[in-house]
Amino acid sequence: MQNLAVSWVDTIVEIPRGSGIKYKYDEKTGGVQYERALPPNVQFPGEYGVVPYSLSGDGEPLEVIIVGQLPTFPGVLMQARPIGLIRMKIAPEQHDDKVIALPALDPSFNDIKDLSDLPLDMREEVAGFFRTFTNLDGSQAAVLGWGSAQEAQMAVLQARAAYARK
Repeated sequence: MQNLAVSWVDTIVEIPRGSGIKYKYDEKTGGVQYERALPPNVQFPGEYGVVPYSLSGDGEPLEVIIVGQLPTFPGVLMQARPIGLIRMKIAPEQHDDKVIALPALDPSFNDIKDLSDLPLDMREEVAGFFRTFTNLDGSQAAVLGWGSAQEAQMAVLQARAAYARK
């Protein structure tokens, strides 16, 4: 049987760590478009971006948050190592899971293999951000829980397959 594991995935960074600006990758132009400013107390806890040539359950490219130490910039292509998922519900019947990843080429994260290895405060920072961010528009989004590195890798494979079928 062929090994289908995804050890790392290319990610186009839409929003750098610490940013209070929401940008969105435009697949047609390959550019990153400004969407809106966020309230002053809301900042992204990691590099937030998308997996190119993927399609998730919400009809958009699969989203990834890369927790790390330093911000990059919108549009940079970054290799990320999936370590888990944050499971989210954005509508009664619509889920919007996001991959949690680490910079693939940063040796300071070599000991972290799965989300359970990530310090609790980092997981809580990510969950707290999404609880706040997803409800800024008045929606009733909710964080449902976490998924493993294996589940994150499977989400990447499924999103790539969905894109190929489109």
